Amino acid sequence: MSTAARKKGKRTSTSDPMFNGLKPIEPLTDNQGVMMDAYRDGQHVLCTGSAGTGKTFVALAMALASLAAGQIKRIIIIRSAVSTRDIGFLPGDEHEKMGAYEGPYETMVNEMFGRGDAYKILKTKDIIRFESTSFLRGSTWNDTTVVADEIQNFDTHEVNTVMTRVGKNTRIIGVGDLVQSDLIKGSGFDLLLNVATHMPSQFAIITMTHDDIVRSSFVKAWIIAVEKYSNFYKRGHG
Repeated sequence: MSTAARKKGKRTSTSDPMFNGLKPIEPLTDNQGVMMDAYRDGQHVLCTGSAGTGKTFVALAMALASLAAGQIKRIIIIRSAVSTRDIGFLPGDEHEKMGAYEGPYETMVNEMFGRGDAYKILKTKDIIRFESTSFLRGSTWNDTTVVADEIQNFDTHEVNTVMTRVGKNTRIIGVGDLVQSDLIKGSGFDLLLNVATHMPSQFAIITMTHDDIVRSSFVKAWIIAVEKYSNFYKRGHG
């Protein structure tokens, strides 16, 4: 566990009694701790790494802690509309189609509150929003934490749109894995990471490793094996 001091956010500032049931989340790995510390220090956070490292879970946990402490008023979860290209057969408009990708966030939020209706209640109160990158123009986000998930699927235009919506008392938590990009052309996450390295006072960049895979021992073994044999075949073997 990281030896860095953990700054404990207060959980009593919000007037919504629902947040009394929010479970405190502690880091399970060193890099999860680094991610939490960077957010608590007021930085925008970019986290990259393989599946199963808890990137999205930690991002939502940090955002919910800020809500509970009264530090922000809203959480916005953003996914790229690129995924909707594969679900064109589903009925409804793009908003409705994007809803097919909302389930994991509902599950995580409900788990953190220990109740099955927490996400729906927060969404009904407009405390949590789930948005597509297609509907962000003209917006200004104040008093908000934005969780840009699967950010490896954001193209450069989408990344720039997200970054230029940031208003007062608002931070971005971008999480993704460049290995899992669905884009045919280059990912905007590459651009974002490169720019962020030149803004060290604004951005913290955390790279999760195999040691941060917490989903299960099987997932850890699988990802290590896939990476090993993918590199083997790329070198012309087999």
